[in-house]
Amino acid sequence: MSAVAKTPASLRVFAVIGAAALLGLLLMPFGLGAQAAAKPPLVAAIQPHVLMVLMENTSYEQIVGNASMPFVNAQVAANGSVSTTDLSHPSLPNYLGLVSGSIQNNPPDTTPQDGTYAGPQFTDSLASAGIAWKAYMEDMPVACDLTDQFGPANYDVNHNPFMYFNSVRNNPAQCNRDVPYPQLTADLNAGTAPPFIWVSPNIINDMHNGTPAQGDAFLQGLVNQVKAS
Repeated sequence: MSAVAKTPASLRVFAVIGAAALLGLLLMPFGLGAQAAAKPPLVAAIQPHVLMVLMENTSYEQIVGNASMPFVNAQVAANGSVSTTDLSHPSLPNYLGLVSGSIQNNPPDTTPQDGTYAGPQFTDSLASAGIAWKAYMEDMPVACDLTDQFGPANYDVNHNPFMYFNSVRNNPAQCNRDVPYPQLTADLNAGTAPPFIWVSPNIINDMHNGTPAQGDAFLQGLVNQVKAS
């Protein structure tokens, strides 16, 4: 894995590819523009900007060298990647493990109404440290959606692990940080995007039901949007 640049204004991007198959972490350093440049170096060093994007069901071997994913492969060539095997199957325990360090007794793809977890999970630590975060969920209808839907459109609650933890679900201040994806554009335009950004695309753009080309196009649009902010 190539080292990520340690510049105060850098933004780390982690694209987790294949949540229910092989996890590949794509690391891309780049500046955050005026918003990051305006921060004192010490503050920026303490609170680096991180963008984590969750992709689905495609192995490392299916990504690297795939001609239909030119953007992702350009980032791999320029910045490197790491890979590890999945934690479990299907998707949900992998998402739970990613945010909490535990697959929580390896549940099937259930909804939070079938069972939630005490935690802790990592946004609890961010909140305790006073570091802002938001999770942007494509096609989720409203912020802090407690209806636990598969849908509308192509939203999948299994790809929204924060709704499974009581520290978020039962805390309005934290739950309202779990928002529909269009809010990201508003936050970037207003200069209010938090230091930690999580994005779960819908099941087309994350390649669960979509194609590698669709996933590549989504990532390119998202990363370029954040870089331009």
